[in-house]
Amino acid sequence: MKLYSDSFAHGQPIPPAFAIGRKAGATDTFSDNRNPHLAWSDVPAEALTYGTYSLHSQRQGA
Repeated sequence: MKLYSDSFAHGQPIPPAFAIGRKAGATDTFSDNRNPHLAWSDVPAEALTYGTYSLHSQRQGA
């Protein structure tokens, strides 16, 4: 199974527009919190549901 997005490149950080918050100079502020495009291909026939998990492993600018 493959998961891909037209909203950001493989291996790259998710852009701030798709996050709940972003850096605004020296402070944090709310962001656009938009849903990124996500698509699946080569899904096994026996799959009944999809699930996603996002782990923010490194805070940029911290």
